[in-house]
Amino acid sequence: MDPYHLISGGTLILAGVFIAWMAYAARNGSLQPNSWIGIRTPELMASEEKWRAGHKAASATLFVSAAGTIVTGVISLFVSFDAVAIVCDGRNCLAAGVFVPGC
Repeated sequence: MDPYHLISGGTLILAGVFIAWMAYAARNGSLQPNSWIGIRTPELMASEEKWRAGHKAASATLFVSAAGTIVTGVISLFVSFDAVAIVCDGRNCLAAGVFVPGC
């Protein structure tokens, strides 16, 4: 394992842990309105009640995002960068096994 795997994998794992913490704080209401962390739309910033309701509703999606980010980080520790291929036909792409239309 080279340093690039450690850096990319470690960064993704740390980001996933941070997202999971934010989802947990959003779900149990301990994430206070602020200008740094959270969903900062005008509607949610209008009141603390809307902030809490919006973040509680988004917490499940945030947990799924955290899990995906952590799993991707762990996989990137062991998968060679040469194993990730991007195939394009001019209109669509297949990147790392994910179809991306119109790229």
